[in-house]
Amino acid sequence: MKISRKVKKILSESESVVILISRPIDLDCMGSGLGLRGQLIKEGKMVDLVSAFDLPVLAEVLPQTSLIEKKNVSKLDFDKYDLVITLDGGNARQFADVASDSDFNFGGALNILNIDHHLGSMHFAKYEIWDPKASSTSEVLLSTLIDIDLLSKDEATLLYAGLLGDTGNFKYNFSAKTLQLASKLIDKGADFKVLVNQYFYSNQKSDFKILSRAMDRTKFNDKLGYSYLVVNEKLWKKELNVKHKEMESGLYLYKNIFLRSIDGINIGFILVKTGKGFYVQFRGNSYHNKIPLFQIGSSMGVIGQGHANAGGFIVEESDAEVLLEKLEKVLVKLVQKYNQL
Repeated sequence: MKISRKVKKILSESESVVILISRPIDLDCMGSGLGLRGQLIKEGKMVDLVSAFDLPVLAEVLPQTSLIEKKNVSKLDFDKYDLVITLDGGNARQFADVASDSDFNFGGALNILNIDHHLGSMHFAKYEIWDPKASSTSEVLLSTLIDIDLLSKDEATLLYAGLLGDTGNFKYNFSAKTLQLASKLIDKGADFKVLVNQYFYSNQKSDFKILSRAMDRTKFNDKLGYSYLVVNEKLWKKELNVKHKEMESGLYLYKNIFLRSIDGINIGFILVKTGKGFYVQFRGNSYHNKIPLFQIGSSMGVIGQGHANAGGFIVEESDAEVLLEKLEKVLVKLVQKYNQL
């Protein structure tokens, strides 16, 4: 992938850079953020890597995650940076703890470079490196700004984690190029065995509690080919005697493994209760699903983005039944549009 002269120029001229990673915090945004930080420091730049949100349980096995600073991004002093780089998100609200894009303008910063691969991008930045055909933002960076030959073992591991996370250990959303890059990262010392074991073959007892309840409460619409689960995290934590990070871990397994693999069900939703509404997350069967799932949010009038078979959005609707009715109306239209009956 080629990058524009304007992007090359602003990167070359910028001496101080802040990198912001997006929500939901995942392996790709952490891995790509730390990988890009290392590259820019090698180029002699002053770099801060910032998240507005707590790091998830996924961060515990990754190297260097202590270098990600948690800050109130809405109050960050952007004037001290020559360049703001936003990673792995297609709209402004993903980078700050705000309700809508209009609530956050990066402190009026003029030089913003967004690097992303998600479908449904709002193209909010002055500069952009965007490749919706890439498996991950880590792949975008490895194809453009990051010199693989200069990577340390830890940096190779981090970027491999980005590829692994967004492809489900190379089960979906990858290409021959993705595998070629993964091979080069292994040659640079990426500790892929630890990553695979941790994220796919290492579960906790609390995971079984959460999975048991999730499976018991999953509902199905066989006619339209979708499943859904409503989660009141506060109530579940109390009743199951689990912590927030344990909830994250259990629901991560549920949505990334089980939601994609139910015969006759092409799309699965999780509706997680938040303060004033729900965080809607969805996964599609990569073999059978034809609907670009990022379109669900935009069809409901909210900002939604993601992959063809994964994504999500936040909606200020407090009643789960009302929200489910709205989702079903959208699905009926999309199922008809894409002939998925």
